[in-house]
Amino acid sequence: MSSVSFDQLVADPHRALAALREATPVAWLEDLGGWMVTTHELCARVLTDAETFTVDDERFSTRRVVGSSMLSLDGPAHALHRSAFAPDFRRRHVHDRLEDPLGELLASLATRLAPLGEVDLRSAVALPTAAEMMQRALGLDGVSAERLIEWNTALISAIDGVTEGGDVPSYGTDAFERLKGAVGEAMGDGAMRDAAERAGLPVEGMASNVAVLLIGGIVTSEGAMSIAFRHLLDRPALMGEIRQDSKLVDRFLEESLRYEPAAAFLDRYATRDVVLGNQSITAGDLVRVSIAGANRDPLVFEQPNLFDVSRANPSDHLTFARGPHTCLGIHLAKLEIRTAILVLLRALPGLSAAPGPSPSVGGLIFRAPDQVPAIWAGDSATLS
Repeated sequence: MSSVSFDQLVADPHRALAALREATPVAWLEDLGGWMVTTHELCARVLTDAETFTVDDERFSTRRVVGSSMLSLDGPAHALHRSAFAPDFRRRHVHDRLEDPLGELLASLATRLAPLGEVDLRSAVALPTAAEMMQRALGLDGVSAERLIEWNTALISAIDGVTEGGDVPSYGTDAFERLKGAVGEAMGDGAMRDAAERAGLPVEGMASNVAVLLIGGIVTSEGAMSIAFRHLLDRPALMGEIRQDSKLVDRFLEESLRYEPAAAFLDRYATRDVVLGNQSITAGDLVRVSIAGANRDPLVFEQPNLFDVSRANPSDHLTFARGPHTCLGIHLAKLEIRTAILVLLRALPGLSAAPGPSPSVGGLIFRAPDQVPAIWAGDSATLS
């Protein structure tokens, strides 16, 4: 049994995970009530073997808050729920339908910000960008991005509380009911109607899937974008290189995703007695896959604690999972972060970190800096 605690996984997870990975790659953590898997190989094995390690369990925290969805189902049921939304999140569809609106949104944000000279990039850029793009992607035209953020914040708080052993709070139930009402209205036309018809899902099923897509598309996307902004501001020389050669942004993006994933771990439940990493796991046991641990496995990534855009294999990270539950929003998330970086570097002359210590990244499951304060010349910029 390991003594690693909640507090350690929030305050300094990489040190704690490295110690676990070296001592016992599959460790029982009393604070988490389950096993923590920390090597890249074993994490990938769990994620790709849905028959042995399932999400389909009544204890699954997200399921308890928003009901059954593609995130908490396996096998044919999972495939059915995923089929409702998968076509709209394919790479070509995302780029064809959303690349231009995304560029316009970010250009508008940058133009409004340019005269200010300083801002928190998380609240001013990352959060509104992620929310509005999910609103567009899902066809929730009748709901403002601000309202989606409000509901999503409530759902995330509820899920965090359940993960830590609490009951589903009333505000989480209320937020889901309001979202369900909005989804029901959106099913009358457009992308939401098409998605519902593809899978034959009722309002409840559609709302559950929309909820988990919003959690991924808003919380983890804006978290990943905020983390990338912080990594960029901490490395002014690299920022200059990307300004000179925009192709470098892709390598930077993959390394940022590897180095500090916005979702630290994923839950699975053992369907049978199994040996994993020399540990005997009993059917029904909670198995938590540490994405943060896998992404810094020295057997896969040389000098894993070094942020290195020149490494040979930055995209071997597990940030978007593996197997049947690979993140549906991977292409949209990468497009958002890549476009945001290039637009900001172009629109804000002299962009740099605000004076003071670099903001730390915190959180147990969903990780991000509280703020990403930045400064620049403060002159208006015109984007053409």
